[in-house]
Amino acid sequence: HQPPPLRGGVEPHPRFLYMSTNGPTNDPISDPDFGNCVLNSSSFYSLVSAGVAIPLCLFYKSYKPLIGGIGLGTAFDILNGYRLCSRKFQEKLDAEPAGSCEPELK
Repeated sequence: HQPPPLRGGVEPHPRFLYMSTNGPTNDPISDPDFGNCVLNSSSFYSLVSAGVAIPLCLFYKSYKPLIGGIGLGTAFDILNGYRLCSRKFQEKLDAEPAGSCEPELK
């Protein structure tokens, strides 16, 4: 039993399917667990940037270092989480047996 093709006639990859609002897809980014993994992965850079920015705020008597530092730290945390979770979900895809085309129902 094959799922219907996606819009535009593109067939999904048969190894693993994720459900999205547009129907089944093989893109791990559309999986809600991937988003949770990225956002919950780390807050290291945000904390380090806040630790560096607070003394700079006091020295320059401005909030600009805090806003820039927190923004940059958050961006690094999201990019690092994306990299780690991409690797984790790729290992999950590689562990799936070939020919498995039914999505997991939770």
